[in-house]
Amino acid sequence: MTKTHHNGTVTYSHQVLTPILTAPDKPQVIPLPPEFISRQDGQTKQDCEINAAKRWLAQWGA
Repeated sequence: MTKTHHNGTVTYSHQVLTPILTAPDKPQVIPLPPEFISRQDGQTKQDCEINAAKRWLAQWGA
């Protein structure tokens, strides 16, 4: 992902949605496969967490 600042500099970064399973009374945390938040083919706008979550559920939700 890229962010263009007012002074013209560009910052590059990676963003990822990382789902986990946890419970209030348990010390264990179970990490699940991550989904990168990235621009999809043919899109001009940056992606968001909601779209990444939809992709994650489509792939792993069953």
